[in-house]
Amino acid sequence: MFHNYLMAALRNLARNRLYAGINIGGLAVGFAAAILIGLFVRDEFSYDSFIPGHRHVYRVATFRVLPGRGPIFVPVVPPDVAAWIKLDFPKVQSAARLASEQVGLRRGNFEASEYVAWADPSIFEVLPLKVFAGNLRTALQRPDAIVLTRQMARKYFGRDNPIGETIEINRQHSMQVTAVLMDLPSNTHLDARIFASGRAAYSRLAVLDAMPGPAIQKPWNTFTYIRLSPAASIDELARALPDFVDRHLQFPGA
Repeated sequence: MFHNYLMAALRNLARNRLYAGINIGGLAVGFAAAILIGLFVRDEFSYDSFIPGHRHVYRVATFRVLPGRGPIFVPVVPPDVAAWIKLDFPKVQSAARLASEQVGLRRGNFEASEYVAWADPSIFEVLPLKVFAGNLRTALQRPDAIVLTRQMARKYFGRDNPIGETIEINRQHSMQVTAVLMDLPSNTHLDARIFASGRAAYSRLAVLDAMPGPAIQKPWNTFTYIRLSPAASIDELARALPDFVDRHLQFPGA
């Protein structure tokens, strides 16, 4: 019975080839579009999910409300915010900052311009990225420490594991490779490929910390990340943030 139905359908398609081609082609295009949309949505929802415990990690951002305009989202905060959050909220397990800066990176006769993410030593406690070689817990403790992805390690050293080797920043400061990270996936907001210790006196973080005056008058260009304890509630923390801002971020004389 099924064979008869199949043969009848094929004969009908053969008699109406143009009509059949349009319908089959449209169906194929529809299926392909649905599959592509599904893959795109899945990729969007998987952003940063490769980070262990990513559900407890948050980036502190700023909403600025200007007269006559809607709120503006800014993904950075003043450099002092990380320390304040750690002190004011015991359920924040760790906090760390990133401040990117374009520098000249040189190894031997090879030199190129790169963006370096100056980072607090605790950055890999908040964002435990996948490591290829080295110990991330201690990787940025030294002020001359630098961490590369495998891609950057191959670019400057020609191999995946150059731990212990040195590289120069701006032809002035010698940094020692202390760890190598696995290359970051495409579905992440992190675009850093080089992490350098913020404890260096010439680092972007150290320069910001040394600036005089209140925090609100310092450049707002620091990415700040926090990791909450598993029992903590992000909603509770969010409700406490307005008072937190009022305590710490007031203009002088306000």
